[in-house]
Amino acid sequence: MIRSLFRVLAGIAVLTPGQDMNLRCGLIRVAAGGCVAARVVRWRPVAHAAVGKFFGQASRWRGRRRGYQIGEILSIPAALVEVLPAEGGNPMMPWKKLQRALGYARRNPGENIQLSNLAAETRQSLFHAHRTLRGVLGETPKQFTQRLRVDRAAALISSQASILEIAFGCGFASHESFCRAFRRRYRMSPSAYRKRARMGSDARMHADWVNEVGPCVGLYHFDLSEKGSGKSMEYTVSTKELRTQPVLVVRRRVRRVEIAATIAAELPKIFLHAQQTGIAIAGYPITRYLETSVGLVTLETGMRVTAHSGEWTAGEGEGDILSETLPGGTAAVTIHSGPYDQLQAAYAALEEWIRTNRLQPAGAPWEAYLNDPADHPNPQDWKTEVCWPVRT
Repeated sequence: MIRSLFRVLAGIAVLTPGQDMNLRCGLIRVAAGGCVAARVVRWRPVAHAAVGKFFGQASRWRGRRRGYQIGEILSIPAALVEVLPAEGGNPMMPWKKLQRALGYARRNPGENIQLSNLAAETRQSLFHAHRTLRGVLGETPKQFTQRLRVDRAAALISSQASILEIAFGCGFASHESFCRAFRRRYRMSPSAYRKRARMGSDARMHADWVNEVGPCVGLYHFDLSEKGSGKSMEYTVSTKELRTQPVLVVRRRVRRVEIAATIAAELPKIFLHAQQTGIAIAGYPITRYLETSVGLVTLETGMRVTAHSGEWTAGEGEGDILSETLPGGTAAVTIHSGPYDQLQAAYAALEEWIRTNRLQPAGAPWEAYLNDPADHPNPQDWKTEVCWPVRT
């Protein structure tokens, strides 16, 4: 007998009992007549001989370790399937699977991680793991793992280790393959990069932050599109004396619905620029909101960095990447715990507190991410510090 609960999860199933159905890539469709929509279809247990009878004409049907995978259109009697009630898509499912893969990549920074390793963490087939990772990360698993290895190697270039030792320590099989990958990402050789690196005593801190932020650099402000629980979070607001903080940012004016996508697109560019120019990363990313209106938002998203030699000038940026400074002084501060798409409640709490305490905003507010999504599978554990400069 075949597996009794073989699942088809790739799309919405449409079924008319008593009619044949065509199945392609997980989608069941009937040619005519009434139909019932469902999200999941299970195969009923049947004798292997019966399965052979119905699938004997399917030349592209091939066995896999965990059941079967469809290769061509098949014609199947409706009596073999059972339709379950329709259910809405759960935006948490891709994230939960992805988070396990990100955590594995974080724990094994020196390994040449393969798709099979990530698929084992997500508990998916190679095909579905590839699709999940690419859909959320915006890059293939191979691009993702190679980026992590090259970035880690670049962060270690300032150390006393030889380039060959760094290459082997980051999972590269040879000096040649490492140099090719390094030049493809940084547009220079490892030796040329070593000459221009200016991190000095900040090199170890920079390497730690590269390993910490790298796996999730494109996932800050990740939008789960979850419906709220109906309970509003209680915010504790206080004042805090802040020090000026050099940052590398990209400034964009976008629609509100584009905020998450913009942050996801721009942070990896800034992360790469900091490493290409030898500027030490000094913390998790930030996003500052310079101007807001009903429809559009002007924001700056970027990385906290360390000014080498104590100087921070406009020349540290390049093209769209700007060198800016988060101001020091008094700020109203609160901590938001939960998904990023609920952060507006924290800004509302700050604004009410500032008005109640008869203070005046003294600049644009910003959010500073305090932990990494890769470390926390539950989005309720994601923490963000929201700061709003004030004056009396």
